Amino acid sequence: MKKDAKLRLSWKSLIVVCLVISILPAGSAFAAVNKPFPQHTTYMSGSIKPNNVTQTSMDNSVKTKWDAWKTAYLKPAGTGKYYVKYNSAGETVSEAHGYGMLFTVLMAGYDSNAQTYFDGLYNYYKAHPSAINPYLMSWKQNSSFQNIEGEDSATDGDMDIAFSLLLADKQWGSSGTINYL
Repeated sequence: MKKDAKLRLSWKSLIVVCLVISILPAGSAFAAVNKPFPQHTTYMSGSIKPNNVTQTSMDNSVKTKWDAWKTAYLKPAGTGKYYVKYNSAGETVSEAHGYGMLFTVLMAGYDSNAQTYFDGLYNYYKAHPSAINPYLMSWKQNSSFQNIEGEDSATDGDMDIAFSLLLADKQWGSSGTINYL
């Protein structure tokens, strides 16, 4: 399995775990972090949770992974925009972009810039609409931020982006500069 594929799988697992343990409440004032990372819950009897490390150690592992991922993959794309670097050529795809938007919502509270990153990722998404439907993201861009390989969309990327917008509304509300809903 390639390194990027392993990273995607490990981050997908992280997202699932974070979503299982964090149900975000109804929105409140803009920019307030309603459910800051880390979220903890009491598990039902029979649930599987690592018992060979402390909760603090698990939380610190997630923070360390986030910081490393952010340094390696979250990149500026001009004023007020961020994108997720997908490969060594500096290209991106909507799937990676959707992952990045999900991560930023979930790491709010630990990362004081989470909403800034999320809004920048949102602005990039809006700047690259699919030719199929302007509410979808064009699938792939090169390192110059130009759409390449057509302007189709990718369902998995669009679904992650849509879900991240729902989470953003619950995390920060929709009364600010961007109406996440």
